[in-house]
Amino acid sequence: MKYLIGILTLLVTACSTQPDSDVNPDIIPLDGPWEFATDHRDRGIEAKWYNRTLEDTITLPGTTDLRQKGFFNNDSSASHLHRIYTYEG
Repeated sequence: MKYLIGILTLLVTACSTQPDSDVNPDIIPLDGPWEFATDHRDRGIEAKWYNRTLEDTITLPGTTDLRQKGFFNNDSSASHLHRIYTYEG
């Protein structure tokens, strides 16, 4: 029984440990605000958006639906899954 408790404790500890960027400098945290733009016309690379400040932001972790980014989807059909906010790009 003590052997089983020891193994379970080890597994729980190993599974609940998250990497820490302070301990490992190779880990870069991505949470927080990011510049954001939808590129529905597929012009961002050609226009070199990566060289300028984008007008909108999105906070990570999160999704475009959660942060209400994109175009509101008026499709209320229950016959299929759909996103609340659609986007492409």
